[in-house]
Amino acid sequence: MTATVTTKAIARIVTGLKSGGQIAMPIIEAEVAAALDALYEATEMIKLELATIDEVAGTSEYALSLLSGEATARVCRIDRLYRMTYDSEGAETSRTLLSPLTYDIGLTTDETGTLSGISEVIALASDSPTTLVGGLLPVAVCAFGVDGFIPTMHFADAEIAVAGKAISMLAKQTGKPWSDTRTALAEANNFDAAVGRIRHKVLRANTSRGLAMKPQQFI
Repeated sequence: MTATVTTKAIARIVTGLKSGGQIAMPIIEAEVAAALDALYEATEMIKLELATIDEVAGTSEYALSLLSGEATARVCRIDRLYRMTYDSEGAETSRTLLSPLTYDIGLTTDETGTLSGISEVIALASDSPTTLVGGLLPVAVCAFGVDGFIPTMHFADAEIAVAGKAISMLAKQTGKPWSDTRTALAEANNFDAAVGRIRHKVLRANTSRGLAMKPQQFI
């Protein structure tokens, strides 16, 4: 089994934090999960291309079906929406970024916060053009999730960030054998620095044509 960000963070806490081996595993796991959520929220590192929706001339509302089984992370919001056009062979000929002022999307999740089986409606400000041959491509930002969806390019920094955040929160606890204010500050700084590096990479990636990143799973 390949080590994940979560397993590596747990190992760092147990072996690297003062008296880390004395901390009950459920407490460690809860802090690591919270740190992972904080990482996703701070970086918005995951962008998922959802299923392309075929546009119909004269239609302004479309069902938005999220990909089942591809993501178990929660969708924070639709980050952007493109209008695609294709040639007679089905090859993409253009991709136009639509202004957020021209559409409205509402998303909900089930009680477990997963994407599976969720459907909503994209409401365009005007009907689809009568001459259009193409579709709509929604790109979502996942703000919370499991570490299996951390893109490869961010894995090393994600390890530092998640472990740092979790260790910082644990070390800030008062009156514990593992309490250590100096370590708490240093690891909080490690989290901030790693988040900054990831955000820089995300911003650079979003200036290229491949605006959406397909997540790499680590099992």
